[in-house]
Amino acid sequence: MSLVSKAIVSSLSNEMGIMVLELDDCTKWSMVDRPFNNVQGETAYVYREGRSFYVQFGKRTEKYVVDEM
Repeated sequence: MSLVSKAIVSSLSNEMGIMVLELDDCTKWSMVDRPFNNVQGETAYVYREGRSFYVQFGKRTEKYVVDEM
């Protein structure tokens, strides 16, 4: 897995049925699953493995599948 982006979460919103994660490095990612806790202001680590992208928040172990918008 390689690190693609490390940035602060600007917002997490629901747009037309999908979760949209906006980071302070001007990237947007769509998510299917919403994190249990509030992640706004946390550091997001976006990883790439093959053709798939994953995001991990702070020092948490959970990873969420994302797609670049």
